[in-house]
Amino acid sequence: MRISQRSKTARGVRWNPNRFFWQKAASGIYRAQLANGLRELGFTVEAIDNKPAFEVKGICQQLCALFSKRADAIRAQMEAMGVTNANSKIGDTIAVNSRDYKEAIDRSALFAKWQKEMDERGFTADKVADIRDVETEPYPEALPLSAVLDSLIEDKAVFRLQDIYAEVAKEAQYTHSTVQDIEDTVRELLTDEAMVSLGNDINHNPIYTTKAMLAIEQALIATADAMHANTHYHLNTAVIDKAIEAQQDAQSFELSDEQHEAVHAVCQSSLGIIQGKAGAGKSTSLKALRLAYESQGMTVRGATVARKAAQQLQADTGIESGTLASLLNELGKGNTERFNDTVIVVDEAGLMATPDMLALMNAVHNASAKLVLVGEQEQLDAINHGGSLRYLSQRQGCARINTIRRQREVWAKTLVNDLRSGNAEAALCTLQGKGLLHINDTAQDTREALVNQWADYTKANPQKQSLVMAQRWNDVKPLNDLMRTVYQERGLLGNENLITGGVVSNQTLHFAFSTGERVRLTKNDYTRNFTNGQQGTVMAVAKLKDDVRLTIALDDGRTVNIEQSDYCDEQNRFHVVQAYAAIIYSAQGATIDGDTFTYYSTAMDRAASYVAGSRAKDKAWFFVNGQELDAQCGKPDSEKFSDKASRLDLLARNMKSNRHKVMASEYLDELANDDFERSSEKKFGASKEQELELSA
Repeated sequence: MRISQRSKTARGVRWNPNRFFWQKAASGIYRAQLANGLRELGFTVEAIDNKPAFEVKGICQQLCALFSKRADAIRAQMEAMGVTNANSKIGDTIAVNSRDYKEAIDRSALFAKWQKEMDERGFTADKVADIRDVETEPYPEALPLSAVLDSLIEDKAVFRLQDIYAEVAKEAQYTHSTVQDIEDTVRELLTDEAMVSLGNDINHNPIYTTKAMLAIEQALIATADAMHANTHYHLNTAVIDKAIEAQQDAQSFELSDEQHEAVHAVCQSSLGIIQGKAGAGKSTSLKALRLAYESQGMTVRGATVARKAAQQLQADTGIESGTLASLLNELGKGNTERFNDTVIVVDEAGLMATPDMLALMNAVHNASAKLVLVGEQEQLDAINHGGSLRYLSQRQGCARINTIRRQREVWAKTLVNDLRSGNAEAALCTLQGKGLLHINDTAQDTREALVNQWADYTKANPQKQSLVMAQRWNDVKPLNDLMRTVYQERGLLGNENLITGGVVSNQTLHFAFSTGERVRLTKNDYTRNFTNGQQGTVMAVAKLKDDVRLTIALDDGRTVNIEQSDYCDEQNRFHVVQAYAAIIYSAQGATIDGDTFTYYSTAMDRAASYVAGSRAKDKAWFFVNGQELDAQCGKPDSEKFSDKASRLDLLARNMKSNRHKVMASEYLDELANDDFERSSEKKFGASKEQELELSA
C-alpha cells in the first residue's frame, strides 16, 4: 500500500487520516533501516539537531546540497508561499506535485551522472574508503524504552499507535536496530506496565497515555477537589452584594445578571473558575471580586502566562499582577505564610499546560491561598498538555459569562460568535461584506497588502490602538520588517541599523536595531527582573569591540543596559527581538481600542481564528495567503485557483477545524461511563480528521 495514497472527493482531494498518521511512522522506519544499512557498510551516522533525520559523518555540506536539488526546489516554493515548517503537510503536497511519474528513468545513466558530479568535487572512491570503517561491525543496542515513553508525552497527554512506531523508529536510527527490532520494541512498549490503553478514536486508531502522565493529571484533580471543598474563602451574600454595588457606583453602570452570578459563584471556596467569551466582561466581574475580598482584609493578586497580559489584567481590574513564572518563583522560596488570606487570580488559564497547572495549584494550596481560574476553553489552549481548564470546569463547575461587550458594533459581535462556534461560512460572509477579507496570490503580496492597510489606518487614526498578528514567528518576522520600514519612513527610528542574530522559540532571526525601536525580551532572568515577553523602547545602540549593547526603556519604568554577551543563549543569539507584530498566542487576552490586522495562514484553526478576530473593539482585518491555500488542496503552482469560491471553501474548512488538546483523564472517564465512542468523535478523532482534510 502506498502510504501517501489519497481519496477523491467531489470537490477535490482529501488525505485519508489513517494513512497520513501512518506516513510519519513509515518514514521513520525507512530512515532507521537506511541508517542501519549504512552502518553495515562501515559508515557512521550522526543526528541532526532538532530533526528526525540523520547525516553520514565525513560528507561535506556542499555535496549534500548538490544532491538536494529537488528538496531545495520544494523548500524555495514553500518559502515563496510563506511556509517554513519542514513537517508541513503543504510540503508533502508540493513534493507529490513536483514528481513527474510519466518520465522513464535510466538508472544506469543516472548513477553515472551522479558519480561524475561526485568525482568533480573530489568525492572519489578513495574518499569514500577514508570515511568508512570496514572493521566495525554493527552491534545491537537496546532501544531506550523510558526515553521513548518520555518523548511520547513530551507535548501531549494522548498518543496513537502510529506515534509509538514513529518515536521508536526515530531512536532506532542510532541504535543499530532493524525493522524487526522496531516491531519487537513496539510490542514490548504496548505491554509495558507504564503504558495505559484508552481505547480507539473515531478513526479506529488505538490511543494511549502513560501512568506518569495520568499521575500528573490525577494529582491535579485531587488537589482541585480538596480546594473546591475548602470553604475558608467563602463570603456571605451581603459582602458580595456590597462590593458589586461599590463597583457599579465607581463605573456608573450595572453588572449584568451573568456577571452578578459569576462573582457570587467564585466566592464560595478556595477554588473558583470563570469562563467567558472573548470580550464578555470577565474583567468587570473581577473588579467586584477584588473589592469583595479586600473589604474582608484579604489580598488579591493576579498572574498570567505572558508579561503583557499581566499588564493588561492589572490595568483592567486594579489587581496587582505579574507573570506565572515570577509567582511560582516567589511561592517556591518558602515562607508561604505571607500568602494566607490571599486570592490569586490567573487570567487566560487555558494557556497553562497540565504540569504547570499542577505546580501552581499545589503551591497555592500549600500556601493556604485561594485560586481563581479565568479563561475560555474555546480559545487557544496550552502549547503542551492542554485541556486542564476545560476538564476542571466540567468536574468542579464554573461560572459562565456569555454576552459579548467588547465590540462596538452588532455585526462585529456576531462575527466573534460565528468564529467561536466554527460557523466559518457566516463569519467569512461578514468579513467580505465589510471589506475586511483580502485574499492575495503570494505571501509577499499578502504581507504588503496587510502592512499598507495598517499604515493607512495608523496614519489616519493616530489616537487609536492597532495590532498586527500572525500564527507563526516565521510570518511575524517579515511583517516586523515591513512595519519597521514604515516607522523609518515616518522618521520615528534612528539610522544605526545595527544587525545581530536573535532567538525566539529556538529560531534564529536577524534583526536591525536602532534608537526608537520597540523590542521584546525573550528569556526570563529573575536576577534582573527580566521576563519573557517584557517590552520596551530602545534609547541607545552601541557596537562594542566584540559585543552589542542596547539601552532600553522598559514599559515598567526602568531603563536598563543589556549586552548581547550577557543576555544570549549558548549560540550567542540575543534574547531581544523586535516587537511590532505579534504571534496570535501572545495576543490572547489583549483588548485593542481600534483595529487588528491578521496574516491568515493554513496553520490557523478555529481557536486561532476566534482569538484573532475578537481582539478589536472596531474592525478585525484578515489577509490570506491564497497560494498557501492552493497548495494545501493539492494544486501545483501552475494551476492556481481561478475562482474565489474554491479558496473561500477551503478557508472555511480551516476556520472551523478544531485542534483542542484533551487530558487523558477525559478518556478514562468516558470509558467508565460507556460513552467513549460518541465523545471521541467530538474530540480526538473528528478534530484531527478536520485538521488533515485537504479539500478544494
